[in-house]
Amino acid sequence: MKKISITAMIVFLCLAIAACFSGAGAQREHNAGQGGVKGSGKDGGKGGEKGGGKKGGKRGGKGGSGKRRVRSEQYVSPDHAVKKWAVRLIPDTNAPQDSTNTFGEDSDYAINPLSYTDNNDETITDNVTGLMWQKGEGGEMTWEASLKYCEALDLAGYNNWRSPDSIELFNLVDHSKIDRHTSTFDAKYFKSDPSAQYFWAAHPRADRSDTFAWSVNEGAGTGAKPMSETKSAGGEEEFHIRCVREPVEPKLVKAHFQANGDGTVQDNSNGLIWQQAEGEVRAWEEGIKYCEGLELAGKNDWRLPNIKELRSMCDDTLVYPAIEKKIFPDVNAANYYWSSSTQGRFMTQAWCLQISTGYGEYDEKAVKYNIRCVRGGDKLP
Repeated sequence: MKKISITAMIVFLCLAIAACFSGAGAQREHNAGQGGVKGSGKDGGKGGEKGGGKKGGKRGGKGGSGKRRVRSEQYVSPDHAVKKWAVRLIPDTNAPQDSTNTFGEDSDYAINPLSYTDNNDETITDNVTGLMWQKGEGGEMTWEASLKYCEALDLAGYNNWRSPDSIELFNLVDHSKIDRHTSTFDAKYFKSDPSAQYFWAAHPRADRSDTFAWSVNEGAGTGAKPMSETKSAGGEEEFHIRCVREPVEPKLVKAHFQANGDGTVQDNSNGLIWQQAEGEVRAWEEGIKYCEGLELAGKNDWRLPNIKELRSMCDDTLVYPAIEKKIFPDVNAANYYWSSSTQGRFMTQAWCLQISTGYGEYDEKAVKYNIRCVRGGDKLP
């Protein structure tokens, strides 16, 4: 009996030790699964610049498809039924210098260069979109307070200020910056508190409207972040607000997209023409070559879209995916799309779009993501 008891004890101890190692492994796998929206860059352990994700982690790995499991059904916010789109051109990104000899990256195109006018009354006019912006900003505050702040703002004799939507705010970003500690916006025109890490946008995330709201961050990315993360809500980050107004009532359209019946889709809000089919996965430079060589619907001036153009496909009232499935029926919500825009601080990385939620992120150019080509955008529809 004594021998049996000792044997049983040894077996029990071995099983217990094995269980501990198994549990630790499972925990490591769980943590890795919470990878940030950036992927494999040098700042992989920092969540601040990466759209809206959590910390760390590689997303797809070099040569991988970048796909991950997401919801199988699209979530449609109640606001989708009443949403209308303002018709405006998309400003260029002001991308950094060329990073490849292959023609077709963002810096090779000047479609709607950034252009501003200082009105000398603490307001700035965006000459591409026509929007008027607050030159300064309102400081750190909660998302709810940011909405009220803009609504109550009386500046330069105008009282019709509002919080910008996520597309308007992202279109104000200057992607030429190479230092994360410099302003996300053109410092020649806009005054920003150096402590600002994020700027709030007007709308919550479609499927988490009570807890997440859209923002642009100091690293020039965009995503929905927890409302609780700002200091005024008990968090550790600084979310600020910059208000906007429309000097002239814009033309509004109900239908974001229009299928042309020839394998292309027109964006009724900005004049871009999109390839309707979803292309196969390619590394960044191969994606550039593919679009530059594409002949579709009798046109051969296709290109890989910049990150602002790519983000403009998204609708903040939709997630999983964040674009119209009726118009783009073969879209896979698990996919990422390459843009032509190189990440300003790391020339081996480029901006990409997480199509499930519409987050603007970046990753190593060797990773293979989906490609959707575009043309036009220099005139309104």
